Amino acid sequence: MVTVDLTQPVSFRGQSLNSWSLSSGVILGNVIERMDVSRFDLRQFQEPLALVDGIDVGGSWLGGRHVLISGSSFGSGRGATFDLVEALAAVMIPESGSFGYYDLTWYQLTAGGLVLKHLSCRPLGLMAPQEKANSTGNNAVPMGQLWSVAMFAHNPAIT
Repeated sequence: MVTVDLTQPVSFRGQSLNSWSLSSGVILGNVIERMDVSRFDLRQFQEPLALVDGIDVGGSWLGGRHVLISGSSFGSGRGATFDLVEALAAVMIPESGSFGYYDLTWYQLTAGGLVLKHLSCRPLGLMAPQEKANSTGNNAVPMGQLWSVAMFAHNPAIT
């Protein structure tokens, strides 16, 4: 199991995914609600001549790791909220012509204190469903926008 301390900073490509402040009783910034880095693929091959040589299964190999992050962006108004979401969306698209892997960092809480963790991930694009309710009303009223992103780490090793 891999633990993530969501009271600490989480960043990806220089963008803070979990950095917020309280201003006049209003949350401003990005807040991660859920982060899961525990799922990975496992590969094992079955021997086609199992009845002949008695070996029916080959070795096991670790495949890539899957990362799922969901959160909310809170702004002082609709425009400020959408700016936060757009900034996240911009870093969740791999650069064209690259392999698209970038460093995701977070802190793991242990008995000895906080430990900084790194995982090289490729983002699969930010998902931020838009609702009509977010497109109407007073632009100066604080607003929140849900978002989520799935990432893939070719190398499952967390360092």
